[in-house]
Amino acid sequence: MLASLTIILTLGTLAQWLAWRTEQLSIAYLLLFGFAIGPFTQILNPDQSLGPLLIPLVNAAVCVILFEGGLHLRFKHLRELGGVVRNLVTIGALVTWLLAALTAHFLIGLSAGTALLLGPFSA
Repeated sequence: MLASLTIILTLGTLAQWLAWRTEQLSIAYLLLFGFAIGPFTQILNPDQSLGPLLIPLVNAAVCVILFEGGLHLRFKHLRELGGVVRNLVTIGALVTWLLAALTAHFLIGLSAGTALLLGPFSA
């Protein structure tokens, strides 16, 4: 577990540094490195490496990411993004609901009524 945490912290720090150096979003590098050592190469299996600590560590990481995003939030830009946020909340939610319902119906085999009912909860 110590080796896994060392690899994760090292690559996370490298991703943050690269994002700072290239003036890009750090989440892009974090996702890239995460996929590179996880699903694509199977270097790390978080369920196996971290065991019961996986969920608390993921929760802590999400908190850090949201905190960092809050630090960079500029209120003067929110007015410009009002329409985008409105569309995400309305149209985005509707599209997600319909796609989840279609997936539940055609891939899982739920009836159409049940899939529509459970669509929002399966996303």
